[in-house]
Amino acid sequence: MMHYSEYRAHDAVGPAESVARGEVSPDRTPDGLPLGVQFVGPLGGEGTLLALAAGIEAERPWAHLEPSL
Repeated sequence: MMHYSEYRAHDAVGPAESVARGEVSPDRTPDGLPLGVQFVGPLGGEGTLLALAAGIEAERPWAHLEPSL
């Protein structure tokens, strides 16, 4: 099985390129691993990405899939 960090190797791209980025994990694989999507927008595009994430969450709520803290 791959380590979690191998799935997240691309995370440094957003801050390094000064672009807005976000990701959501509204689903799980049959093994329970997060299955999500990452999206990137232009500099200053955080509002658009937050609206996109809110729309996805409204259609596919995922908070119940996360472990409690």
